[in-house]
Amino acid sequence: MTAPKAQIKEDVISRVVGGKAILLDPQTDELRHLNEPASLIWSLLLDGPRAAAELEAALLEEFDVDAATARADVAALLATLRAAGFLE
Repeated sequence: MTAPKAQIKEDVISRVVGGKAILLDPQTDELRHLNEPASLIWSLLLDGPRAAAELEAALLEEFDVDAATARADVAALLATLRAAGFLE
């Protein structure tokens, strides 16, 4: 069975400024500022739903991290964004 793809909720408002994303959930007024690695992931999600493996690969390509770190970072970010209501 394939893992579900991460997807941004339709009503979330976001902007990427200077390589860093700012997110707003207008339903809850939750506001988040993301660091550069998290902003890269968010930018990819703006283009549509993505599998965690795709996001991990992007981190590996763009930053000096190993596969285990990329996997853990993506999982933690997706869990945090889901819990905060930014992802489906």
